[in-house]
This record gives sequence, C-alpha cells and structure tokens, in this order.
Amino acid sequence: MATILIAEDDDNIRFLMKRELAKSHILLCSTNGVEAWQTISEREIDLLIADIMMPGMDGFGLIGKVRGSGSTIPILMITANQDFDLKRQGFSLGTDDYLTKPFELDELVWRVQALLKRSKAVGDRQVINGDLTMDSLSLTLSMGEQSVTLPRKEFDLLHKFLSYPGRIYTKSQLFDSVWGYSAESSENTLKTQISRLRKKISPFSGLSLKAVKGIGYRMEILDEK
Repeated sequence: MATILIAEDDDNIRFLMKRELAKSHILLCSTNGVEAWQTISEREIDLLIADIMMPGMDGFGLIGKVRGSGSTIPILMITANQDFDLKRQGFSLGTDDYLTKPFELDELVWRVQALLKRSKAVGDRQVINGDLTMDSLSLTLSMGEQSVTLPRKEFDLLHKFLSYPGRIYTKSQLFDSVWGYSAESSENTLKTQISRLRKKISPFSGLSLKAVKGIGYRMEILDEK
C-alpha cells in the first residue's frame, strides 16, 4: 500500500482526492508547500500530488526542494492553468505528470496508478554508487563479485539508508518506513536488525552503518581513493 501526500489548499478538492485515493492507499494531506515539505522530511512518501498555487510555498518551490534533496519520488502536479510555460517550468523542475482542473477522479486514479507502477519498475533494480547495486526482486546487494541476499526487513532498512547516504534517520522514521506506522516494534527489534545488517554488509568495503547518539542511524559510503 503506497503512501501518498496531497498538497492542496482547496478544501473541497483535497477532500475529494483523499476520499477517492484512500480506498487503496495511505493518504497524508497538507494545505501548503511548507507543511508538505515538513511531512516529506519526516515521513516516507511514495508519491506527491501538489497544486501549483498554494500559500506559504507554492508547488514549484516544493518541487524544487524535493528534487534538490535528491528524492526521486514521482510527482503529479495539479493546476487550473493550462499555460504551456507553467507546464514547462514544472517539468524542468522535476514534475513527472500534470493534471488540469477540473478533472475526473477516475483520471486521477489512473495517473496515480501509472506513476506508482513506473516508479516501482525503476526501483526494482537500483544502482546506488558505482558498481554497488540493490535488486529488490531478489533482495540482494552486490558489488563486483561480492553478493549477499537479505531478509526483507534488513533489505528494506538497507534500501532506505542507501537511498540517501549520510542522512540521519530517527528510530521512529525507521519504524514507520520498515515496520509500518502503527506496528508494535521495540527499540530492541531495531537494534537487532541493525546489528544483523552490519554483519551482512561488512564484506562490502566502503559501507559504514553508524549510530548517531540520541538520534538514530546513518549510512556512509566511504571514498576509497
């Protein structure tokens, strides 16, 4: 089940989109770009739906921040303006698709499904750094002739860390992403998984999973030059 963030300041449109998409997805909502960026910084998001005209920070500003952070999550931009230059600006910033108001809810669902499917296909095999590769179909990490197959939870943890090397993840963020927001997992569960993951990746030179005291964990990809 994908987690979708809707950034839309129109209460009626936001309500209708949420009601329709919540049938098969986890929905989060923000009324402006500032709130949306805060949510993206704290939660694992699979797709962003953003209106262009929003108070505080508009859709263009939000997309700029998302792509500037290195995130590749699919973005569907919503706009009431069919101006070609606006669309060009959105695509140049990293928008994946456009939907013009007013729109049919069925079309919204189709576009969301297409973006999520495309995103999954791209993410099935991801080159992280150089010849360091993660394959979500076989749950393997490989580099040169070195390869290891991981249990699903360990793979999901590693994928999160390697998606943004150097970024510090809090324990609650890791629980949310790997075990689910409402899962009853203890700190010992996370420590056990981290310990096992460290042992599994120890043969891979250049990878270092470090604890950040009082906060959480981060993965470093060391320069071997």
